[in-house]
Amino acid sequence: MSLLGQTDWTGVEAQQPADGGYEPIPNGTYYFQITNVEDKPTRSGTGMYVEMTFECLDDAYKGQTVRGRYNLSNPNQTAVNIARKEIKALGDALGIVPTGPEALVGKVLKLEVSVEPRSDDPSKMTNQIDRYLPSGGAPPNPGLEKPASAGAEDTPF
Repeated sequence: MSLLGQTDWTGVEAQQPADGGYEPIPNGTYYFQITNVEDKPTRSGTGMYVEMTFECLDDAYKGQTVRGRYNLSNPNQTAVNIARKEIKALGDALGIVPTGPEALVGKVLKLEVSVEPRSDDPSKMTNQIDRYLPSGGAPPNPGLEKPASAGAEDTPF
């Protein structure tokens, strides 16, 4: 019998993980792999956006995801222009023209990320993608680049 079947659930209060169970990844540059690319309708229903899921490959944050949302069909032309420029920068970092999910899923690159308040709930924090960088052609070296504050030590000299 499974451990789940052997557990007494009486009196156990349910608790959902906050924000997917992860704290945002600290400001810094990390290796990521694109794991999903999906077209979605905007909340208002007046446009469509591409949502990309990037999974961190660095040991300390391995498996955590960051999402990029790109408004490629929107009544707001400024939003469309920003999305086009960001996807162009992503493609340049990968050395490809992003023609569809099949051209992107599985690709590895570095992302420079920062932490910012969520637009839907400013009391919670999330990651923002600030830059798309080439992976350098080498396989990811987990933990290669950590934020300056991670592991910084005071030295006496």
